[in-house]
Amino acid sequence: MRPTAVVTVFLISAGKVAVVRRSARVGTYQGLWSGISGYSEGDPDRQFRIELAEETALTEDDYTLVRKAPPVAVTDSEQGREWIVYPFVCEAHHPERIRLDWENTELKWVKPEDIAGLPTVPGLWDVYLRVSELGLEREVEAFAAGLASDTVHGARELAAACLDFLLRLCLGSTAVTPQTLMGDISGAARRLGGVRPSMAVIDNTVRMLMRDITAQTSVDAARTAWAAVIEGHRRLLDTALEEAAAHVKGIVPEGGGLFEG
Repeated sequence: MRPTAVVTVFLISAGKVAVVRRSARVGTYQGLWSGISGYSEGDPDRQFRIELAEETALTEDDYTLVRKAPPVAVTDSEQGREWIVYPFVCEAHHPERIRLDWENTELKWVKPEDIAGLPTVPGLWDVYLRVSELGLEREVEAFAAGLASDTVHGARELAAACLDFLLRLCLGSTAVTPQTLMGDISGAARRLGGVRPSMAVIDNTVRMLMRDITAQTSVDAARTAWAAVIEGHRRLLDTALEEAAAHVKGIVPEGGGLFEG
């Protein structure tokens, strides 16, 4: 099957997401719920703005692009179609200005998790998770659960794992503004810092990290600068681990143990 490129825009406002019901006049998936979408006939970063203008009448002053993700492949076996979906999240500043055109008959604002229970175009929920803050929160929670249940590694090792996770988040976040990226990192850091209260080094590590995260003027500059800060803290933690190991080696006789008499 030949892949077809499309853009899908999720409008957000006051913690909710806009979904639209496709009309009987469109070529595919009539009556199903979707984001604002359309064929991508060129640069997706330009096309999503065209779709918003045509399908909602919003101008570029009416919204801010806050997230975008790499394209997601969605296969519809029944129709023998493969869609390459370029997802975007835009914050709508004036939802009351939205005016639907003929492609959609209804718009409603729903809680993000409610998308999963709607009759939607193929893959809409998965695409939303790939690009949205909710998907990020689930990733953080999964890591936090592993952190909480780890009975093998010590506190410093777990603190190092937290820094590694925050580095991956920084480099892989779907944020397109430095403010959004800062929110992603700081939110994850707060969550991880409180997972193991008995291991103060974890909380101290992420607190010291956030102290060194300074404002940047662009998301690219922020990603580069903050990744370097995280890597620097990781090296400091590695040095502390090595020094601790050397200290223990110095006080424990070769072949002996701490509790051997």
